[in-house]
Amino acid sequence: MSGRGTAGVPAPARQLALGVGLNATRRMDNFVTGDNAAVVGALAAVARGESAGHAYLRGAAGTGKTHLLQACCALAAARGDRVAYLPLADRGTLHERVLAGLERAALLCVDDVDRIASDAPWERAVFRLYNDAEAAGTRMLFAARGTPADLTLPDLASRLSAALPLRLAAPDDRMRAAVLRRRAEDLGIDLGEDVLSYVLARRPRDLGGLVDLVEALDRYALAAKRKVTVALVREYLDRAGQGLRD
Repeated sequence: MSGRGTAGVPAPARQLALGVGLNATRRMDNFVTGDNAAVVGALAAVARGESAGHAYLRGAAGTGKTHLLQACCALAAARGDRVAYLPLADRGTLHERVLAGLERAALLCVDDVDRIASDAPWERAVFRLYNDAEAAGTRMLFAARGTPADLTLPDLASRLSAALPLRLAAPDDRMRAAVLRRRAEDLGIDLGEDVLSYVLARRPRDLGGLVDLVEALDRYALAAKRKVTVALVREYLDRAGQGLRD
């Protein structure tokens, strides 16, 4: 079966089926590194098979962990590797059976590991997956908001503690502005400094939320056939506060 996956690579040969799509906009070349150049380089080395072992990426919510893990999947797939991405934040809609066979990937990315803390069945399932993937020679990347010590299964915490520890620096205002500019450029939006300042002063400061807002403003402006101005942003935010669904 042929076609293009959501990560922009042939599917399903290179991405193991989980019913979870990769976001094609999450690439290494559009991630604003800021103070995280060394972290990004280390992740890319694992993704490309240039570095032995596994890595554990730690960072606060909205710092770009999911972007980086999905970008690593795209990097590995581009060189012909089979990849698997497991978002544990979605475990409520997934069954542990979806883990079967993921160890056959060349690169396995497990996101939101902290979401399974104290969830004994899922901690055991991920522990088994880790052991199977390790035995198969699979490269593994993990991401979480906290440390492996937050997990309650000692064996899983021990395995993840042995991975290369990487930590994303919290974004400052300059990095937030750079992220917004980059996403606006990707969308073809002329985001003026007045709009940028207005958005940064009034919206949640996590990167994911800011990017979501730029994308929502793009859709709103297209529907209204208007440019993205402070007036349009103000109008959108007022309507969004009244329950508007974009």
